[in-house]
Amino acid sequence: MKSFETDLTSVPSKYLCSEQCPCPPVTATNNWYSLYTKASSFESQYSSFVQRADQKFKRNFTITSNLTEYRNAITNNRNPPLFVSSTLKNYDNFFSCYLAVIELENVELSKNKNYQRRIEPVPKNFETFARDFESALSCNGICFPGLFFYFKPITEGPPMKNCIEGITTLFKDKPLAIGILLLVSFVLTVFAHINSYPICACSKCCQAKPNVPPKK
Repeated sequence: MKSFETDLTSVPSKYLCSEQCPCPPVTATNNWYSLYTKASSFESQYSSFVQRADQKFKRNFTITSNLTEYRNAITNNRNPPLFVSSTLKNYDNFFSCYLAVIELENVELSKNKNYQRRIEPVPKNFETFARDFESALSCNGICFPGLFFYFKPITEGPPMKNCIEGITTLFKDKPLAIGILLLVSFVLTVFAHINSYPICACSKCCQAKPNVPPKK
């Protein structure tokens, strides 16, 4: 469950509008930045969406087109600002950037086995599940939403509800909503088992015990 939540929320929140995935300039996206700064907080312990960005996802909700300024923030252990660029290849949604970066990194890995990825790969079976939920419910995350949608463009603003809340809103009939929630829980449990299998397979506890001859 934790890995699924991280893939859905933390990865886009970390990489979109970064050096790896620059966003388009503000003027080219109907001032999407104002949609974020005006967004209210989902989590009650934070007084504003900007504070949630700072405390949960370690992003600074200022905007810069200066790459040196962006890099200096990281070097000095400060939360990096939102990086936009009109000269570098830019992306208005996370998934487009993800596909482009992964493709380039796969080439680098084929040349150098010691190459360090700049962006974490996500499970292949994750895409369809996440896309369907985001499209149908306009939500992001299971426990809380991230700063950006996974597939939708940033011009639509930040996700303001998690997918559990989205399901509850869509299915107002309580018994039906409970049934859907149980189904989601089952799917996530299956994902968790699939993702943990390689770890189990390599651990001593899961290795086959040696054959012991029966006692005479």
